Amino acid sequence: MAKPTSKLINALRQTARRLRSGAAYQWGHLGSCNCGHLAQTLTNYSKGEIHTAALARHGDWGEVSEEYCPNSGKKIDEIIETMLNAGLNIEDIEFLENLSDPKVLSRMKVNTLGLRHNVKLDVITYMEEWSNVLESQLPLISKSKVKNDEKHPAKKALPGNIPQHTQAQRTLVQ
Repeated sequence: MAKPTSKLINALRQTARRLRSGAAYQWGHLGSCNCGHLAQTLTNYSKGEIHTAALARHGDWGEVSEEYCPNSGKKIDEIIETMLNAGLNIEDIEFLENLSDPKVLSRMKVNTLGLRHNVKLDVITYMEEWSNVLESQLPLISKSKVKNDEKHPAKKALPGNIPQHTQAQRTLVQ
């Protein structure tokens, strides 16, 4: 399972909020799918940039990430490296794409037999629960950092990292 970091926990929660507030979702689009949305949050790349970069390889995110090479110079490997630096491992990328991490599924309060990897609400629920699983593994001092970052997301956002939303949507996301 992913390394529990406040960066990853906050990115999962921010991604879930963005999806819940109406962000476009398309499982077959490498920039608008489960991993594509998390990559948007972590990298500040657009869905189009992520999709184009991922097309340098064949397959879904699970297959694309299996070929990760930190020295390739390819943009997709830069994106994957950012995801890994946030706390993910290669296996987590495939788990997220298919909503299939056994540790997350065992904690979910939904019928996991009915969980569908290509349904937006299931993705949101999975990301929220995964962030809770990771937070439960953090030392107490780090948990307060996660809570503080959630209350003040703009404080940690870099100038280019703020999604382009209307004011009403910004209020919903926060």
